Amino acid sequence: MESADEFEGRLRAAQEFARSLTGLDGREASDLAVRQGYHRTQVMTPDVETVTMDLDSLRIRLFVDDRGVVVRGSAG
Repeated sequence: MESADEFEGRLRAAQEFARSLTGLDGREASDLAVRQGYHRTQVMTPDVETVTMDLDSLRIRLFVDDRGVVVRGSAG
């Protein structure tokens, strides 16, 4: 079982990785995230208004603009 400190560290690393994807094409960024082990990656389009609030250190959310370019990435 993972300790709280381990989970926090994995979540922090995921957040840094998610931020590094800003500016990439959403599909390209998603593929890259999955290859890095974030198998619960989600591409969020501008029309999405709500997301689940549970924390998952293996999930990366990629918020894209109308052109499909990542404008913000977040973990959890």
